[in-house]
Amino acid sequence: MKRILSYLASVSILTVTSIASAAPSDYLIVKDLPFIGTSADFGSYLNGLFQLGIGIAVTLAVVMLVVNGIQYMFSDIPGVKVASKNNLGNIVWGLLLAFSAWLILYTINPNLVKFDLVRSLDEAADQAINNAPAPNASSTPTEDGAPWPSDAMERGILGGGANPPVIGINKRNCTFVGEENCTSVHGLSMQTIQGLLNLKARCVAVQPNCVITITGGTEHWAHQTHSNNATVDLSATAGLSAYLGGVGNTCGVTRTKDGGRFVWEDNSCSWAGGAGFAPHWHVPYIY
Repeated sequence: MKRILSYLASVSILTVTSIASAAPSDYLIVKDLPFIGTSADFGSYLNGLFQLGIGIAVTLAVVMLVVNGIQYMFSDIPGVKVASKNNLGNIVWGLLLAFSAWLILYTINPNLVKFDLVRSLDEAADQAINNAPAPNASSTPTEDGAPWPSDAMERGILGGGANPPVIGINKRNCTFVGEENCTSVHGLSMQTIQGLLNLKARCVAVQPNCVITITGGTEHWAHQTHSNNATVDLSATAGLSAYLGGVGNTCGVTRTKDGGRFVWEDNSCSWAGGAGFAPHWHVPYIY
């Protein structure tokens, strides 16, 4: 019994560590299951299995406590009495282990025992945004040749202190207005930063290989439609494009996802700079 309860607890912990690679978003279950039903999304499905496993463990433990308790009280055979006593101790330890696994996960983050990773990541991103100082967008220069401010703070928020960063940026920050071969996120609105972080959380929950890289930011001299500090260009990486429903086949194809609008731009656009124009997703966060 102790081994069974320990196994159930271990499976619960391992499931949490692997949830980020969630596959299908919805399951059609042949048999109506307790805590699950007949249809559930991946998070609800795992949550139901977790509750079902704990319920089975507790039920078995109660039954075995009763059986071994009766044997211990009424049996006059020394070997049976000792075995029943040992079993009672093992059952109690098994229950404590199962409860400890749940308590550890709940203490780390209550959402872990709910198996709702996307919501957990969204809330973490929202908290990071709320605790961060606002970018100094008022200092954005417009005159050619004027010094361009640092975007270290915005890059730090987008990167999340991770390696590789949560949201990547393909080039170094610009140093002056009009500079080429640079990408800046200086002054990028908090709405846009939050939208990008939430996009990454949702994308990676469905596409574990999801990589989001900014290829065009607030360098307004290179992107006229980016002067509102709320629009970015994102590299058409395989994971992101798969999450959005596939790449576009012509300029202007729009994918709507999670309330956002992702516009496909490639060298078929009339204003594109020729064959070297890299395909990407144009994403305005003000609609």
